[in-house]
Amino acid sequence: MENTDYSSIVGNTAQAPYVNGLIANAGLATNYSAVDHPSLPNYLALSGGSTFGVTDDTDVSLPNASLLNQLDAAGKSWRFYAQNYPGNCSLVSSAAGTAQDGPGAIGNYTRHHVPALEYSYVITNSTRCARVAPLSGFDPAAASYEFIVPNQINNMHDGTIADGDNFLRAFVPTITGSSSFANSLLLITWDEDSDCSGCTNRVPTLAISPLGYTGLRSSTAHDHYSLLHTVQAAWGLPCLNNTCTANDLREFFGGSAAPAPPTAAPTLNPTSAPTATPTLSPTSTPSQTTAPTLAPTPNPTPRPTSTPAPTPTPAPVVGWVNVVNDQFNSGGVPSHWSLYDGPYGSGPQNCATPGHVSVSGGYMHLLMAHESSGNCGAGWYTGGMMVSQAFDGIDQRVTVRFRVVRSGVASHFIIPMRWPDIDSSWPAGGEEDFCETDDLSGCSTYLHYGSSNSQVSHDYSVGLSSWHTVRFQRLNHVMTAYIDNMSTPAWTYTGSKTTLPDTLKRTVLQQECQSSCPSGTSGSEDIQIDWITIDDAA
Repeated sequence: MENTDYSSIVGNTAQAPYVNGLIANAGLATNYSAVDHPSLPNYLALSGGSTFGVTDDTDVSLPNASLLNQLDAAGKSWRFYAQNYPGNCSLVSSAAGTAQDGPGAIGNYTRHHVPALEYSYVITNSTRCARVAPLSGFDPAAASYEFIVPNQINNMHDGTIADGDNFLRAFVPTITGSSSFANSLLLITWDEDSDCSGCTNRVPTLAISPLGYTGLRSSTAHDHYSLLHTVQAAWGLPCLNNTCTANDLREFFGGSAAPAPPTAAPTLNPTSAPTATPTLSPTSTPSQTTAPTLAPTPNPTPRPTSTPAPTPTPAPVVGWVNVVNDQFNSGGVPSHWSLYDGPYGSGPQNCATPGHVSVSGGYMHLLMAHESSGNCGAGWYTGGMMVSQAFDGIDQRVTVRFRVVRSGVASHFIIPMRWPDIDSSWPAGGEEDFCETDDLSGCSTYLHYGSSNSQVSHDYSVGLSSWHTVRFQRLNHVMTAYIDNMSTPAWTYTGSKTTLPDTLKRTVLQQECQSSCPSGTSGSEDIQIDWITIDDAA
């Protein structure tokens, strides 16, 4: 989109009701800026990580590498769709719109809004330039990366804010309603503000994805280089020019380095995508709990066979409010986690030490290894932690990305668990064990309830030695589990106040020997947590 500042869009429900409706359920970068004036330098920043010294809108034929070179080298397909573009590799600077080309009003085409046509890599090669097409040919599944350029009316440049809002109302559902969107990211941004006196070049930028948060706001400073960095990080591509020092948009996707590589990533005039400051990421020394009374999951039978029939997926919640977003990129364990220290749990040999919980290499580590001494004497020690009571809740959503690296020994672990604030209320107060196992080929959910410790359970087949993102959400006595695909539940259970008691619970990450520890003294198991988020139901 074009030439509209942040304050003219966000909150302007009179002229932009559709965009503001999107904002209510999208990630919004509230401190995002264009990099220059006028348009072309910003489009070059979005595609090449630099303005390359360009200071006006005169079309160029840059010899420099861009994202398009990188995508081709990585075997990723790309397409540009420019509304009212004449097609056939035309390099005209502008063209009058004479016929309907996609939704919205008929308007003029402008080349300097199509960055692909500013690089010699594209315009000197007939195969590559054919990947730039009129909007009428748009297919949300045609390529891994897709860049959409509305015409001069529908992009708000010559038209009104209402014109652009109407275009988005008609066009966006063709992306979000497609099957290819299940593993994709849609970014909507503006190239620059209106270049008015006193303006700061702050523009709105929305991140919409089934894999991301609804309603999350990031006040971290970002720009167009950030958006390009996000795309590069999603596919493991190297940085280009200014993207090497730019933030990405990781906070909108639960704290991972960037969204998972999309199957198809329709992108609407993308802008920079930042690394938001985590909602909670203190670096002070975490508190330690001596010999916690936590006693989760007394010896459940692994891989149970009593699996209730799945029930229909519940209607989506209006939104979630993020309360914990820990990315473990640097520093120590955040202070809102209490670390286990001493005997705990249901196994007679379970013993934890804070020294077996650490942050390094971009991960948090829960380590099981043998120690010659400690609170429990010589033996096997594990890592465990519980979030502060300040972040407890009844209806919550917990998302964790983790893997397990084993060397000769195996623990019994629960990643994650929710445990009642008042220990004495267990088991009637409920216990929610989401991915529990000692087997790297799968894990199980156990929902404990009732004074006799009744259980509801479900099994998942998933290789836990590889990275996986698991999400478990409880809402209105419905438990929904997701593994990697955040749009399609792996399991949905409709319970009641009996099977899902309304007690305040806290999130736990736990590793234990359970009934017995290894017989020797060698080997280790490292549970690596890439990131964890906790959301309260809005």
